[in-house]
Amino acid sequence: MDTPLFGYYPFLRKYTEDKIDYYDEDPSFEDLYYTPNYELSAELNRDFDLTKNLIEKQIVTSDKTDTILAIPDIAQSMGQYEEDPDKRYAWRLLSDMMRTWICSSAQSSDHNNRHFLPVVNISSQWIFSHQIAEDALKKLASRNILFNYKAKEELKSILQRSGVWQRGGYFKFSDLKSHEFENWYLQRQSVSPATLFEPAPPNGLTIALDTFSLKALPKGFVSIGKKGERKIRIDGIDVYAYDTFNFDESNGSRFIPDFISNNLGYWSKNFKSFSPFPISCLYSDYIRLGNSDFNNFRRSYKKGGDFQVISDLRRLLFKKSEELILK
Repeated sequence: MDTPLFGYYPFLRKYTEDKIDYYDEDPSFEDLYYTPNYELSAELNRDFDLTKNLIEKQIVTSDKTDTILAIPDIAQSMGQYEEDPDKRYAWRLLSDMMRTWICSSAQSSDHNNRHFLPVVNISSQWIFSHQIAEDALKKLASRNILFNYKAKEELKSILQRSGVWQRGGYFKFSDLKSHEFENWYLQRQSVSPATLFEPAPPNGLTIALDTFSLKALPKGFVSIGKKGERKIRIDGIDVYAYDTFNFDESNGSRFIPDFISNNLGYWSKNFKSFSPFPISCLYSDYIRLGNSDFNNFRRSYKKGGDFQVISDLRRLLFKKSEELILK
Protein backbone atom coordinates (compact mmCIF):
# COMPACT_ATOMS: atom_id res chain seq x y z
CA MET A 1 0.00 0.00 0.00
CA ASP A 2 2.88 2.38 0.51
CA THR A 3 4.36 2.01 -2.98
CA PRO A 4 3.52 4.71 -5.55
CA LEU A 5 -0.22 4.52 -6.05
CA PHE A 6 -0.64 5.31 -9.69
CA GLY A 7 1.32 3.48 -12.33
CA TYR A 8 4.97 3.46 -11.34
CA TYR A 9 6.73 1.00 -13.62
CA PRO A 10 10.22 0.02 -12.37
CA PHE A 11 11.19 -1.57 -15.68
CA LEU A 12 11.13 1.84 -17.41
CA ARG A 13 14.59 3.31 -17.70
CA LYS A 14 14.98 6.55 -15.76
CA TYR A 15 16.61 9.27 -17.81
CA THR A 16 18.03 12.50 -16.42
CA GLU A 17 15.06 14.47 -17.76
CA ASP A 18 12.74 12.49 -15.48
CA LYS A 19 14.10 14.48 -12.55
CA ILE A 20 12.15 17.61 -11.62
CA ASP A 21 14.20 20.48 -10.23
CA TYR A 22 12.58 22.10 -7.22
CA TYR A 23 13.37 24.33 -4.28
CA ASP A 24 11.79 24.97 -0.89
CA GLU A 25 9.15 27.68 -1.07
CA ASP A 26 9.91 28.49 2.57
CA PRO A 27 13.67 29.23 2.63
CA SER A 28 13.74 28.91 6.41
CA PHE A 29 13.07 25.17 6.16
CA GLU A 30 16.71 24.26 5.61
CA ASP A 31 18.08 27.19 7.60
CA LEU A 32 16.44 26.11 10.85
CA TYR A 33 17.80 23.08 12.63
CA TYR A 34 14.97 21.26 14.31
CA THR A 35 15.75 20.89 18.02
CA PRO A 36 13.53 18.34 19.75
CA ASN A 37 11.81 20.08 22.62
CA TYR A 38 8.90 17.80 23.29
CA GLU A 39 6.67 18.26 26.34
CA LEU A 40 3.59 16.21 27.18
CA SER A 41 0.44 18.22 27.77
CA ALA A 42 -0.98 18.27 31.29
CA GLU A 43 -4.41 17.32 29.92
CA LEU A 44 -3.08 14.23 28.18
CA ASN A 45 -1.22 13.19 31.33
CA ARG A 46 -4.38 13.52 33.41
CA ASP A 47 -6.44 11.49 30.93
CA PHE A 48 -3.80 8.78 30.81
CA ASP A 49 -3.47 8.54 34.60
CA LEU A 50 -7.25 8.27 34.95
CA THR A 51 -7.49 5.55 32.27
CA LYS A 52 -4.57 3.64 33.76
CA ASN A 53 -6.07 3.71 37.27
CA LEU A 54 -9.46 2.50 36.02
CA ILE A 55 -7.89 -0.47 34.19
CA GLU A 56 -5.59 -1.42 37.07
CA LYS A 57 -8.59 -1.56 39.43
CA GLN A 58 -10.27 -4.25 37.36
CA ILE A 59 -10.25 -7.74 38.83
CA VAL A 60 -8.52 -9.45 35.89
CA THR A 61 -5.30 -7.97 34.56
CA SER A 62 -2.10 -9.58 33.27
CA ASP A 63 1.61 -8.97 32.95
CA LYS A 64 1.05 -7.93 29.35
CA THR A 65 -1.66 -5.45 30.31
CA ASP A 66 0.62 -3.94 32.96
CA THR A 67 3.46 -3.72 30.44
CA ILE A 68 1.30 -2.00 27.80
CA LEU A 69 0.20 0.55 30.40
CA ALA A 70 3.87 1.11 31.28
CA ILE A 71 5.05 1.77 27.71
CA PRO A 72 4.57 5.57 27.84
CA ASP A 73 6.80 5.74 30.93
CA ILE A 74 9.29 3.27 29.41
CA ALA A 75 9.53 5.31 26.20
CA GLN A 76 9.93 8.55 28.09
CA SER A 77 12.67 6.99 30.21
CA MET A 78 14.45 5.70 27.09
CA GLY A 79 14.36 9.22 25.65
CA GLN A 80 15.59 10.80 28.85
CA TYR A 81 18.84 8.83 28.75
CA GLU A 82 19.32 9.02 24.97
CA GLU A 83 22.17 11.27 23.84
CA ASP A 84 21.12 11.41 20.18
CA PRO A 85 18.53 14.25 19.82
CA ASP A 86 16.84 12.41 16.95
CA LYS A 87 16.19 9.30 19.04
CA ARG A 88 15.36 11.37 22.11
CA TYR A 89 12.59 13.13 20.18
CA ALA A 90 11.37 9.80 18.74
CA TRP A 91 11.07 8.12 22.15
CA ARG A 92 9.16 11.09 23.56
CA LEU A 93 6.91 11.12 20.50
CA LEU A 94 6.23 7.39 20.94
CA SER A 95 5.43 8.02 24.61
CA ASP A 96 2.85 10.62 23.66
CA MET A 97 1.32 8.51 20.90
CA MET A 98 0.96 5.55 23.25
CA ARG A 99 -0.75 7.75 25.84
CA THR A 100 -3.10 8.99 23.13
CA TRP A 101 -3.87 5.44 21.97
CA ILE A 102 -4.50 4.08 25.47
CA CYS A 103 -6.72 7.03 26.49
CA SER A 104 -8.91 6.80 23.38
CA SER A 105 -12.08 4.75 23.08
CA ALA A 106 -11.57 1.46 21.25
CA GLN A 107 -11.34 2.02 17.50
CA SER A 108 -9.38 0.04 14.93
CA SER A 109 -8.34 1.40 11.55
CA ASP A 110 -9.01 -0.10 8.16
CA HIS A 111 -8.82 1.28 4.63
CA ASN A 112 -12.47 2.37 4.73
CA ASN A 113 -12.43 4.49 7.88
CA ARG A 114 -8.91 5.93 7.99
CA HIS A 115 -10.03 9.31 6.65
CA PHE A 116 -12.25 9.70 9.72
CA LEU A 117 -9.67 8.84 12.39
CA PRO A 118 -8.30 11.55 14.71
CA VAL A 119 -5.02 13.22 13.70
CA VAL A 120 -1.77 13.57 15.64
CA ASN A 121 0.64 16.06 14.06
CA ILE A 122 4.41 15.64 13.81
CA SER A 123 7.27 17.79 12.52
CA SER A 124 8.20 17.66 8.83
CA GLN A 125 11.61 19.10 9.72
CA TRP A 126 12.24 16.09 11.92
CA ILE A 127 11.07 13.74 9.14
CA PHE A 128 13.34 15.31 6.53
CA SER A 129 16.34 15.47 8.83
CA HIS A 130 16.72 11.79 7.82
CA GLN A 131 18.42 11.10 4.49
CA ILE A 132 16.06 8.23 3.71
CA ALA A 133 13.13 10.69 3.68
CA GLU A 134 15.01 13.12 1.42
CA ASP A 135 15.81 10.26 -0.97
CA ALA A 136 12.14 9.25 -1.06
CA LEU A 137 11.17 12.86 -1.80
CA LYS A 138 13.49 12.88 -4.82
CA LYS A 139 11.81 9.72 -6.11
CA LEU A 140 8.37 11.24 -5.57
CA ALA A 141 9.32 14.44 -7.43
CA SER A 142 10.06 12.73 -10.74
CA ARG A 143 8.02 12.82 -13.93
CA ASN A 144 7.65 9.05 -14.21
CA ILE A 145 5.84 9.07 -10.85
CA LEU A 146 4.04 12.42 -10.66
CA PHE A 147 2.98 12.67 -14.29
CA ASN A 148 2.54 9.17 -15.69
CA TYR A 149 -0.75 8.26 -17.38
CA LYS A 150 -2.66 7.04 -14.35
CA ALA A 151 -1.43 9.92 -12.20
CA LYS A 152 -2.79 12.32 -14.83
CA GLU A 153 -6.14 10.58 -14.59
CA GLU A 154 -6.07 11.01 -10.81
CA LEU A 155 -5.17 14.68 -11.23
CA LYS A 156 -8.18 15.11 -13.51
CA SER A 157 -10.41 13.44 -10.91
CA ILE A 158 -9.08 15.70 -8.13
CA LEU A 159 -9.65 18.84 -10.20
CA GLN A 160 -13.16 17.75 -11.19
CA ARG A 161 -14.13 17.01 -7.58
CA SER A 162 -12.81 20.39 -6.47
CA GLY A 163 -14.72 22.28 -9.20
CA VAL A 164 -11.66 24.02 -10.65
CA TRP A 165 -11.82 21.73 -13.71
CA GLN A 166 -15.22 23.23 -14.60
CA ARG A 167 -14.45 26.89 -13.87
CA GLY A 168 -10.68 27.12 -14.35
CA GLY A 169 -8.31 29.08 -12.15
CA TYR A 170 -5.85 28.42 -9.36
CA PHE A 171 -5.81 25.33 -7.15
CA LYS A 172 -3.83 24.66 -3.98
CA PHE A 173 -5.08 21.79 -1.84
CA SER A 174 -2.65 22.42 1.00
CA ASP A 175 -4.87 25.31 2.13
CA LEU A 176 -7.27 22.70 3.52
CA LYS A 177 -7.16 21.25 7.04
CA SER A 178 -4.66 18.41 7.48
CA HIS A 179 -7.38 15.80 8.05
CA GLU A 180 -8.67 16.57 4.53
CA PHE A 181 -5.35 16.03 2.74
CA GLU A 182 -6.06 12.34 2.16
CA ASN A 183 -8.87 13.22 -0.25
CA TRP A 184 -6.69 15.36 -2.51
CA TYR A 185 -3.17 13.98 -2.76
CA LEU A 186 -1.85 13.15 -6.22
CA GLN A 187 0.83 10.54 -5.58
CA ARG A 188 2.72 8.85 -2.77
CA GLN A 189 6.11 7.29 -2.07
CA SER A 190 6.95 4.80 0.64
CA VAL A 191 9.67 5.41 3.24
CA SER A 192 10.92 2.23 4.90
CA PRO A 193 13.54 2.75 7.63
CA ALA A 194 15.57 -0.20 8.89
CA THR A 195 13.58 -2.28 11.36
CA LEU A 196 14.55 -2.72 14.99
CA PHE A 197 15.71 -6.24 14.15
CA GLU A 198 18.17 -5.35 11.38
CA PRO A 199 21.92 -5.03 12.04
CA ALA A 200 21.93 -1.27 11.31
CA PRO A 201 21.32 0.80 14.45
CA PRO A 202 17.77 2.18 14.56
CA ASN A 203 17.16 5.88 14.04
CA GLY A 204 14.27 8.00 15.25
CA LEU A 205 12.02 7.05 12.34
CA THR A 206 12.42 3.36 13.19
CA ILE A 207 11.52 3.97 16.82
CA ALA A 208 8.44 6.15 16.33
CA LEU A 209 7.01 5.41 12.86
CA ASP A 210 8.55 2.48 11.00
CA THR A 211 7.21 2.46 7.40
CA PHE A 212 5.23 5.54 6.33
CA SER A 213 4.41 7.51 3.16
CA LEU A 214 5.23 10.87 1.66
CA LYS A 215 2.23 12.27 -0.21
CA ALA A 216 2.08 15.12 -2.73
CA LEU A 217 -0.63 17.78 -2.96
CA PRO A 218 -0.45 19.55 -6.35
CA LYS A 219 -0.73 23.32 -6.83
CA GLY A 220 -1.06 25.29 -10.05
CA PHE A 221 -3.53 26.72 -12.58
CA VAL A 222 -6.22 25.38 -14.96
CA SER A 223 -6.96 27.08 -18.31
CA ILE A 224 -9.96 25.99 -20.43
CA GLY A 225 -9.35 25.74 -24.19
CA LYS A 226 -11.83 26.45 -26.99
CA LYS A 227 -12.39 22.73 -27.63
CA GLY A 228 -12.85 21.91 -23.96
CA GLU A 229 -9.33 20.70 -23.34
CA ARG A 230 -7.68 21.75 -20.10
CA LYS A 231 -4.18 23.16 -19.93
CA ILE A 232 -2.86 22.32 -16.47
CA ARG A 233 0.13 24.18 -15.13
CA ILE A 234 1.72 22.51 -12.12
CA ASP A 235 3.84 25.00 -10.19
CA GLY A 236 4.88 22.65 -7.41
CA ILE A 237 3.78 20.20 -4.74
CA ASP A 238 3.22 20.39 -1.00
CA VAL A 239 4.42 17.19 0.65
CA TYR A 240 3.37 15.67 3.96
CA ALA A 241 4.32 12.49 5.78
CA TYR A 242 1.44 10.13 6.53
CA ASP A 243 1.05 7.07 8.72
CA THR A 244 -1.58 5.34 10.82
CA PHE A 245 -0.86 4.38 14.41
CA ASN A 246 -2.30 0.89 14.62
CA PHE A 247 -1.45 -2.70 15.42
CA ASP A 248 -2.23 -4.50 12.18
CA GLU A 249 -1.90 -8.28 12.41
CA SER A 250 -2.28 -8.81 8.65
CA ASN A 251 1.33 -8.02 7.70
CA GLY A 252 2.58 -11.56 8.10
CA SER A 253 2.40 -14.39 5.55
CA ARG A 254 3.26 -18.06 5.35
CA PHE A 255 6.77 -16.98 4.35
CA ILE A 256 7.23 -14.80 7.48
CA PRO A 257 7.00 -16.57 10.85
CA ASP A 258 4.57 -15.11 13.38
CA PHE A 259 7.48 -14.69 15.79
CA ILE A 260 8.87 -12.01 13.44
CA SER A 261 5.74 -10.41 11.98
CA ASN A 262 4.02 -10.21 15.38
CA ASN A 263 7.02 -9.12 17.44
CA LEU A 264 7.24 -5.59 18.85
CA GLY A 265 10.18 -6.25 21.13
CA TYR A 266 10.73 -6.74 24.86
CA TRP A 267 9.63 -4.25 27.51
CA SER A 268 10.43 -4.00 31.20
CA LYS A 269 8.05 -2.16 33.50
CA ASN A 270 10.44 -2.27 36.46
CA PHE A 271 13.64 -1.36 34.61
CA LYS A 272 11.76 1.13 32.37
CA SER A 273 13.71 -0.26 29.45
CA PHE A 274 13.23 -1.75 25.98
CA SER A 275 15.18 -4.25 23.88
CA PRO A 276 14.41 -5.52 20.37
CA PHE A 277 16.22 -8.78 21.11
CA PRO A 278 15.17 -11.71 23.31
CA ILE A 279 18.52 -11.80 25.12
CA SER A 280 16.96 -9.45 27.66
CA CYS A 281 14.43 -12.14 28.52
CA LEU A 282 17.06 -13.65 30.77
CA TYR A 283 15.45 -11.21 33.17
CA SER A 284 11.87 -12.12 34.02
CA ASP A 285 10.97 -8.43 34.03
CA TYR A 286 11.07 -8.23 30.22
CA ILE A 287 7.80 -9.05 28.48
CA ARG A 288 7.55 -9.75 24.75
CA LEU A 289 4.71 -7.85 23.09
CA GLY A 290 3.16 -8.27 19.66
CA ASN A 291 0.36 -6.69 17.65
CA SER A 292 -2.10 -9.29 18.94
CA ASP A 293 -1.45 -8.23 22.55
CA PHE A 294 -2.53 -4.65 21.82
CA ASN A 295 -5.64 -5.86 20.00
CA ASN A 296 -6.48 -8.15 22.95
CA PHE A 297 -6.01 -5.15 25.24
CA ARG A 298 -8.50 -3.18 23.13
CA ARG A 299 -11.09 -5.95 23.22
CA SER A 300 -10.72 -6.48 26.98
CA TYR A 301 -10.78 -2.90 28.20
CA LYS A 302 -12.61 -1.03 25.40
CA LYS A 303 -9.64 1.33 25.16
CA GLY A 304 -7.12 1.76 22.36
CA GLY A 305 -8.04 4.08 19.52
CA ASP A 306 -6.05 4.09 16.26
CA PHE A 307 -5.29 7.47 14.72
CA GLN A 308 -3.65 9.18 11.75
CA VAL A 309 -0.15 10.65 12.01
CA ILE A 310 0.29 13.64 9.65
CA SER A 311 3.21 16.05 9.41
CA ASP A 312 3.10 19.71 8.57
CA LEU A 313 3.95 20.55 4.96
CA ARG A 314 7.21 20.65 3.04
CA ARG A 315 6.32 23.26 0.40
CA LEU A 316 8.15 22.82 -2.91
CA LEU A 317 8.12 24.98 -6.05
CA PHE A 318 9.33 23.67 -9.39
CA LYS A 319 12.08 25.72 -11.00
CA LYS A 320 10.13 25.31 -14.25
CA SER A 321 6.38 24.69 -14.11
CA GLU A 322 5.11 21.46 -15.67
CA GLU A 323 2.43 21.87 -18.34
CA LEU A 324 -0.10 19.14 -19.15
CA ILE A 325 -2.99 18.95 -21.63
CA LEU A 326 -5.94 16.90 -20.35
CA LYS A 327 -9.30 16.23 -21.99
